[in-house]
Amino acid sequence: MSEVMYHRLRYFLSPQLDLYRRVADEFPNAETVLDVGCGTGFGTLQLMKAGRTVMGLEIDEEAVHFCRETIRAFPVYHPEEAVHLAFSWDLVTAIEVVEHAPDPKAFLWDLLTLAAPGGRVIVSTPNVNGRYVKNHAHVREYDPVEFLALCKEVNPNVRLYDGHLNPLGKGSFLTPMVAIWTT
Repeated sequence: MSEVMYHRLRYFLSPQLDLYRRVADEFPNAETVLDVGCGTGFGTLQLMKAGRTVMGLEIDEEAVHFCRETIRAFPVYHPEEAVHLAFSWDLVTAIEVVEHAPDPKAFLWDLLTLAAPGGRVIVSTPNVNGRYVKNHAHVREYDPVEFLALCKEVNPNVRLYDGHLNPLGKGSFLTPMVAIWTT
């Protein structure tokens, strides 16, 4: 098995897929959904429940190709292709992406500008204190205090949750951490 396919399979079986399911169930009224950093699209498929209009954005060309050729259930674009797509989304997700961003504050700001008034922006990231294997591809990893400070710096109207979408308690070592804004 190639390293790329190994990571695709590992992602498919990861807790991220459970988080996508929870988000889909928790926000059933979101008719339009943008999944930023959709990867190969396995999680994005969960967001298609109830006939939603869903689009994926992904910078990894191989993942875009895989999604287009294998899943074909929703449009997926490389960000350079999507520049012309002006749209406000009821729900914008970035599941396990912010830790890869060279400028996380600008990344979060961009996500907030994509949401329609009254829409939601949901961003998750691993808890550096949690029980997960540290990833060399991450630009920055966060503990709950650091992640909340970053999120509040971008927009103070944010709440922090665990991967089950329960409020994140003090001393919680669950992963991932989930920030949710209402715009």
